[in-house]
Amino acid sequence: MSSIYEKHYEFNINDCTLAIIHSQIEQMLAPLPESVYADLLIALHELIINSCKEMELQNTPTNVIRIHIYQYTEVVIVQVNDSGRGLDDYTPVKYLCPFRENGRGLSMVMLLSDWFLTYPDINNHYSYYIIKKLY
Repeated sequence: MSSIYEKHYEFNINDCTLAIIHSQIEQMLAPLPESVYADLLIALHELIINSCKEMELQNTPTNVIRIHIYQYTEVVIVQVNDSGRGLDDYTPVKYLCPFRENGRGLSMVMLLSDWFLTYPDINNHYSYYIIKKLY
């Protein structure tokens, strides 16, 4: 199955500002159908913020985040790859205090996605996949 649209972006969190990253992401998502643009923009933003915070906290040797976007006939797949520790301690938002100022990002990603999954890649990297159906 070949993709209709494909875009890739890589950045080092030490060399970019959030404004530059947001601008690049908006450009990457712009060709996608309107029906998925806003959901993917918010979900991608949340994953990038989580990746940046995690890599700063863990002081990882590589502070690179890779983003891959693939549009097929019926779905869009967004992959975010980082060198953080993954999601082994994720607690669903329904079990957290509703007035917390943090901890809702991944729940938002899950709500905005048709499917959301994580996968440990080689070299201690993790990939997060957002899959969105095109209706």
